[in-house]
Amino acid sequence: MPTEQLKSFRFQPGKSGNPSGRPLGLGAMIRSKTRNGEELVDFMIDVLRGLKSKRQKDQLDACNWLADRGFGKVVQDMALASPEGGPIQTEHLHLIAQMSKEELLALAAPRLASDLEHYTQPEAPTEAPKVAPPPLTHMPPPILPTVLKAPRYNV
Repeated sequence: MPTEQLKSFRFQPGKSGNPSGRPLGLGAMIRSKTRNGEELVDFMIDVLRGLKSKRQKDQLDACNWLADRGFGKVVQDMALASPEGGPIQTEHLHLIAQMSKEELLALAAPRLASDLEHYTQPEAPTEAPKVAPPPLTHMPPPILPTVLKAPRYNV
Protein backbone atom coordinates (compact mmCIF):
# COMPACT_ATOMS: atom_id res chain seq x y z
CA MET A 1 0.00 0.00 0.00
CA PRO A 2 1.25 3.51 -0.78
CA THR A 3 0.30 4.85 2.64
CA GLU A 4 2.46 2.21 4.33
CA GLN A 5 5.46 3.38 2.29
CA LEU A 6 4.88 7.01 3.35
CA LYS A 7 4.83 6.20 7.07
CA SER A 8 8.63 6.18 7.16
CA PHE A 9 8.66 9.85 6.07
CA ARG A 10 6.35 11.07 8.84
CA PHE A 11 7.75 12.95 11.79
CA GLN A 12 8.85 10.59 14.49
CA PRO A 13 7.29 11.06 17.92
CA GLY A 14 9.38 13.42 20.07
CA LYS A 15 11.36 14.85 17.12
CA SER A 16 10.72 18.26 15.63
CA GLY A 17 9.95 18.60 11.95
CA ASN A 18 11.88 21.87 12.00
CA PRO A 19 14.87 21.33 14.33
CA SER A 20 16.51 24.71 13.62
CA GLY A 21 13.28 26.57 14.36
CA ARG A 22 11.41 29.10 12.32
CA PRO A 23 13.71 31.39 10.33
CA LEU A 24 13.97 34.91 11.65
CA GLY A 25 11.91 37.47 9.78
CA LEU A 26 13.10 41.03 9.19
CA GLY A 27 11.39 42.35 12.31
CA ALA A 28 12.84 39.62 14.51
CA MET A 29 16.30 40.14 13.04
CA ILE A 30 16.16 43.91 13.69
CA ARG A 31 14.99 43.28 17.26
CA SER A 32 17.82 40.83 17.88
CA LYS A 33 20.49 43.18 16.44
CA THR A 34 19.27 46.42 18.11
CA ARG A 35 18.55 45.32 21.67
CA ASN A 36 14.84 44.92 20.87
CA GLY A 37 14.79 48.28 19.05
CA GLU A 38 16.33 50.34 21.88
CA GLU A 39 19.26 51.43 19.70
CA LEU A 40 16.85 52.69 17.02
CA VAL A 41 14.95 54.73 19.58
CA ASP A 42 18.20 56.08 21.09
CA PHE A 43 19.38 57.11 17.62
CA MET A 44 16.13 58.92 16.82
CA ILE A 45 16.20 60.69 20.19
CA ASP A 46 19.72 61.90 19.38
CA VAL A 47 18.48 63.20 16.01
CA LEU A 48 15.54 64.89 17.73
CA ARG A 49 17.84 66.62 20.21
CA GLY A 50 20.21 67.75 17.45
CA LEU A 51 23.11 65.51 18.43
CA LYS A 52 23.17 63.65 15.09
CA SER A 53 21.75 66.31 12.77
CA LYS A 54 21.14 70.04 13.11
CA ARG A 55 18.61 70.14 10.25
CA GLN A 56 15.15 71.04 11.49
CA LYS A 57 13.50 68.68 8.98
CA ASP A 58 15.49 65.73 10.34
CA GLN A 59 14.50 66.68 13.88
CA LEU A 60 10.81 66.94 12.92
CA ASP A 61 10.99 63.59 11.12
CA ALA A 62 12.52 62.04 14.24
CA CYS A 63 9.77 63.60 16.35
CA ASN A 64 7.08 62.13 14.08
CA TRP A 65 8.81 58.74 14.03
CA LEU A 66 9.00 58.61 17.83
CA ALA A 67 5.42 59.86 18.30
CA ASP A 68 4.01 57.35 15.79
CA ARG A 69 5.76 54.43 17.46
CA GLY A 70 5.37 55.63 21.05
CA PHE A 71 1.73 56.74 20.97
CA GLY A 72 0.42 55.23 17.71
CA LYS A 73 -0.48 56.93 14.47
CA VAL A 74 -3.45 59.26 14.51
CA VAL A 75 -6.57 57.69 13.03
CA GLN A 76 -8.40 59.85 10.50
CA ASP A 77 -12.15 59.40 10.55
CA MET A 78 -14.09 59.95 7.36
CA ALA A 79 -17.83 60.44 7.51
CA LEU A 80 -19.87 59.75 4.41
CA ALA A 81 -23.04 61.76 4.00
CA SER A 82 -25.47 62.84 1.33
CA PRO A 83 -25.27 66.40 -0.05
CA GLU A 84 -27.97 67.37 2.47
CA GLY A 85 -25.84 66.06 5.33
CA GLY A 86 -27.93 63.00 6.14
CA PRO A 87 -27.19 59.34 5.50
CA ILE A 88 -26.67 58.20 1.94
CA GLN A 89 -29.89 56.77 0.56
CA THR A 90 -29.40 53.33 -1.00
CA GLU A 91 -32.90 51.87 -1.07
CA HIS A 92 -33.34 52.61 -4.82
CA LEU A 93 -30.09 51.01 -5.97
CA HIS A 94 -31.78 47.66 -6.61
CA LEU A 95 -34.19 49.39 -9.02
CA ILE A 96 -31.30 50.95 -10.95
CA ALA A 97 -29.55 47.58 -11.14
CA GLN A 98 -32.64 46.07 -12.79
CA MET A 99 -32.92 48.80 -15.46
CA SER A 100 -31.94 48.10 -19.05
CA LYS A 101 -29.22 49.99 -20.88
CA GLU A 102 -31.84 51.97 -22.84
CA GLU A 103 -33.65 53.03 -19.65
CA LEU A 104 -30.39 54.16 -18.05
CA LEU A 105 -29.44 56.14 -21.17
CA ALA A 106 -32.87 57.81 -21.18
CA LEU A 107 -32.32 58.90 -17.56
CA ALA A 108 -28.82 60.17 -18.27
CA ALA A 109 -29.60 61.82 -21.66
CA PRO A 110 -30.29 65.37 -20.39
CA ARG A 111 -27.03 65.46 -18.43
CA LEU A 112 -25.06 63.90 -21.28
CA ALA A 113 -26.50 66.41 -23.78
CA SER A 114 -25.50 69.40 -21.65
CA ASP A 115 -22.00 67.97 -21.12
CA LEU A 116 -21.57 67.33 -24.85
CA GLU A 117 -22.79 70.81 -25.69
CA HIS A 118 -20.30 72.31 -23.27
CA TYR A 119 -17.35 70.35 -24.67
CA THR A 120 -18.20 70.63 -28.38
CA GLN A 121 -18.72 74.38 -28.58
CA PRO A 122 -15.75 75.95 -30.35
CA GLU A 123 -13.90 78.56 -28.40
CA ALA A 124 -13.54 81.99 -29.86
CA PRO A 125 -10.01 82.29 -31.23
CA THR A 126 -7.94 84.71 -29.26
CA GLU A 127 -4.84 85.84 -30.99
CA ALA A 128 -2.12 87.29 -28.84
CA PRO A 129 -0.34 90.32 -30.24
CA LYS A 130 2.95 89.39 -31.78
CA VAL A 131 5.76 91.13 -29.95
CA ALA A 132 9.39 90.51 -30.70
CA PRO A 133 11.52 89.63 -27.68
CA PRO A 134 14.03 92.25 -26.63
CA PRO A 135 17.53 91.72 -28.00
CA LEU A 136 20.07 90.12 -25.70
CA THR A 137 22.73 92.57 -24.65
CA HIS A 138 24.64 89.99 -22.65
CA MET A 139 24.56 86.23 -22.17
CA PRO A 140 23.12 84.91 -18.91
CA PRO A 141 25.50 82.88 -16.72
CA PRO A 142 25.41 79.12 -17.30
CA ILE A 143 23.38 77.04 -14.90
CA LEU A 144 25.64 74.57 -13.10
CA PRO A 145 24.21 71.48 -11.44
CA THR A 146 24.25 71.53 -7.68
CA VAL A 147 25.49 68.37 -6.02
CA LEU A 148 23.64 67.65 -2.81
CA LYS A 149 25.27 65.51 -0.18
CA ALA A 150 23.15 63.54 2.25
CA PRO A 151 24.13 63.99 5.89
CA ARG A 152 26.07 61.10 7.34
CA TYR A 153 24.99 59.69 10.63
CA ASN A 154 27.39 57.81 12.81
CA VAL A 155 25.54 54.85 14.17
